[in-house]
Amino acid sequence: MKTPPTATDTFERDDMPIFLKSYENLLGHFDEHFGDLGSNDRGDNFLNLAAKLIPLTEEFSEFPPPSPSEHKSHDGGVDLLTPEIGDGRILYAQSKYKITEKAAFDTVISKFKNFEASLTPPVPEPELIPRVQEVTPKSPVPVFAIITSSKLEGIIAKYIKSSLASKPYYQKLIFEKRLVVIDGPRILILLQQLYRKSHLIPANLILDSLQGWVKAPGVYIGTISGSALTNLYAKHGDSLFFENIRDFLGATSGRVVTTRSTVNQEIIATIKTEPERMVFRNNGITFKANNATLNGESTLHLEKAAIVNGCQTTMCLVHCSPVSEICRVPVKVVVTEDAWDIAKSANYQNPVARLDLDLARYLRPQLVRRVATSLGYGVETDSESNASAVLNTIYQHKIDYDELRLLYLGLFSRKPNNVFEANYTELREDVLQALYKELNCEEQIFVVILTLLKESRLALEECHRIFSGKEYSSLFRRFFKDDKPRYRSFLAVAAACAAVREDISSRSSDCNEEMKRMSIFLGKSRELLENNSATFRIAYRHAFATVADSLLDIDVGQNDADIQQRMFHKVSTMSFDGLFKRILLRIDSDSRNKA
Repeated sequence: MKTPPTATDTFERDDMPIFLKSYENLLGHFDEHFGDLGSNDRGDNFLNLAAKLIPLTEEFSEFPPPSPSEHKSHDGGVDLLTPEIGDGRILYAQSKYKITEKAAFDTVISKFKNFEASLTPPVPEPELIPRVQEVTPKSPVPVFAIITSSKLEGIIAKYIKSSLASKPYYQKLIFEKRLVVIDGPRILILLQQLYRKSHLIPANLILDSLQGWVKAPGVYIGTISGSALTNLYAKHGDSLFFENIRDFLGATSGRVVTTRSTVNQEIIATIKTEPERMVFRNNGITFKANNATLNGESTLHLEKAAIVNGCQTTMCLVHCSPVSEICRVPVKVVVTEDAWDIAKSANYQNPVARLDLDLARYLRPQLVRRVATSLGYGVETDSESNASAVLNTIYQHKIDYDELRLLYLGLFSRKPNNVFEANYTELREDVLQALYKELNCEEQIFVVILTLLKESRLALEECHRIFSGKEYSSLFRRFFKDDKPRYRSFLAVAAACAAVREDISSRSSDCNEEMKRMSIFLGKSRELLENNSATFRIAYRHAFATVADSLLDIDVGQNDADIQQRMFHKVSTMSFDGLFKRILLRIDSDSRNKA
């Protein structure tokens, strides 16, 4: 087996979120998110985390992903296992959230010993007339793993000095290289590696153009081998696409659709059957780099570089690995610190919505996953290999990207009603640019939106309980459906405005004035959501009741399509200024009645 990474293999931690800067921080992070769970749920969640971590290790990279044991409480000390691989090995793993003493460690080893013994068939009794010896297949070789959040270095040292019953078997496993321990510090290293490969733009890349580089002001043009691109992905992972708009549009970088006749299929067919034609048929890949230095004629050193166009091509090459050396890809490198002018220009040729192009600088899945991960939120994702997908197994609060996008749109459009129409001309991009450039408030914005999403879901559940009268509840059931996030997002923005008593739809035409006003609004909203969420939920309840009241004249006897159309029209064209005042009227009346 390969040697596991050591402490010297860890990354510089200044660019890591707080919970990945030390083992103590990571353990506190686990305890925070597991704290409200019972022992069974805690064990199940940690088991899911272990199942995602095992394939990330060098020792088990040859094994398929492990599956939970079907036996649960009667698993014999094995709760994860893989199919047998080519050399006859099978991985059996035990996950335990905490192992705090050498006796508990010995218990795990003892269970492994008994489990291995159960795999060996009994020796048959000798027969009076010996049968002809049949060639029997070799038994699979069990390989074991222990996954725990505890730090086991000291515990194992004490265990080795002890005379506990299973120590000889432990020593046998170590000698035969059939036991791997993945403890808390090792989990930290794996997550640091994964975070860097998922969320941080590579600091340095080297590209070798096979025929040299053609240079123009700020631009280099050449061709690189397909295998060089697959090697870059193996080293840097999805971080290569951190500024790629195609991932922003849902084309997950780690996933290649090959089940129907698609552009991807055509690219894959060329790579496999006519690799020499790739350079003729493919539009190529565009890198953005903060700086580029040419060494000789063919080697280009890039700083802070990422692929802004060409995600599909790169992932098709990865899908086809190993790639023929005669497979070459056109490459353009643009030297600039602003990736989005390039990305927007490169994607006008594709069916990309203008609103998505305008938003991508500030809001895209890659960026959301990075910020959400650092703040302790899970992001629902199709990929199983990025840091967010792994950490989703422990996070109790998960967010839906599409709903978060609508909240963003509601907060930064001229009118929050734009959550229904998604008109790019209504987006106050000038205000967004000023907020990000002048105030550098990216984290502030995401904290507000993520917390607003979490609290609005809780408030909606409360509304579902309160407004349940059979006389009217059927009319509002769309508000509670998962596939109707526009209504929920509109209500959340209206409730936030009412809670801090600031109508964001009364926009100033002066960009600086509006930037300052939105900065104050975001600050007040964050303080209220973090420290006085009850006030927000009251505002949400009144927002729900106000909007619902305006819909009571819709004839419930109509067919469902007509009701849906009328409801959509009525809410989407509602005066936000009038709604804001009516919500405040209800809040003030309610507070006076209680007084």
